[in-house]
Amino acid sequence: MDYLAVAYVDEGVELRNAGIRLPIMVMNPEEYAFDLMIKHQLEPEIFSFRALQMLEKAIRKNHLPQNKPVKIHLKLETGMHRLGFQEEDVDELISRLNGNPLIYVQSVFSHLAGSDKPALDDFTRMQIAHFQKVAQKLKENLPGPFMMHLLNSAGVSRFPEAQFDMVRLGIGLYGISSYKETADRLRDVTSLRTEITQIKNVKAGESVGYNRSFIAKKEHRIATVSVGYADGLFRLLGNGNFSFWIKGKPALVIGDICMDMCMIDVTGMKVKEGDTVFVFNAEHPVIELAEAAKTIPYEVLSRISRRVKRVYFYE
Repeated sequence: MDYLAVAYVDEGVELRNAGIRLPIMVMNPEEYAFDLMIKHQLEPEIFSFRALQMLEKAIRKNHLPQNKPVKIHLKLETGMHRLGFQEEDVDELISRLNGNPLIYVQSVFSHLAGSDKPALDDFTRMQIAHFQKVAQKLKENLPGPFMMHLLNSAGVSRFPEAQFDMVRLGIGLYGISSYKETADRLRDVTSLRTEITQIKNVKAGESVGYNRSFIAKKEHRIATVSVGYADGLFRLLGNGNFSFWIKGKPALVIGDICMDMCMIDVTGMKVKEGDTVFVFNAEHPVIELAEAAKTIPYEVLSRISRRVKRVYFYE
């Protein structure tokens, strides 16, 4: 079965309004959002008795017919200690769910804390075993069948024995792996591109950008490009800490990165205003930028703001 998952209900509503009819799981259902989820047939993650109580309240308020139960996804705590029902909660959870025919358990799941780290493989296997144990108790005591899912992108390739009924591909959908041994088996499909807005010559002794962070020691040719920290670019990448790519050649980022733009050194390069500049692409993947910014590809991609135009290609 194909599923979509979103973080918050507003994202699910946006997909519904765009005509998406696939089942949509909401991973972080806010207190105000249960009425919206029922209205738009979104399926909440339920990870605590408080969340369950809010759902029960919304069901009573919306007067659902007996043949239209709300589908939910139960989150189990298996060792990450973020969200999820503890094993000692299961008896009460079973009783509550069996007492409300308007709630249907569509899936039971958990999340791995270190599936991309071989040093944590024993812990991961412990999580898998604990998940199977608790899920089996739920299977034996709930009326209907449900799906099970546990694996994230790294887990899919490293723990195939725990694929169960579904897997949750996240960053792997973009062809990016945080586990180096599998990176070459994925096709990177993401790029962040901009263009040269203006080119200037800077003389020795002149400065570039805010705070005069770059002082030219010789004559430079400087290009201003249309990307900045409001687009998600890390300010840490300025002042010579990273290079963009123009026609396959690196151009060092100089000076402080601005809100909407930054400057790169194109001295000696045959470039002109309007030329395409890549921040990252398949040849120079996002993981290189992440390493330069001392972070992970997940943060880089999630920081790219909504004002950056998305262009999608279909094959």
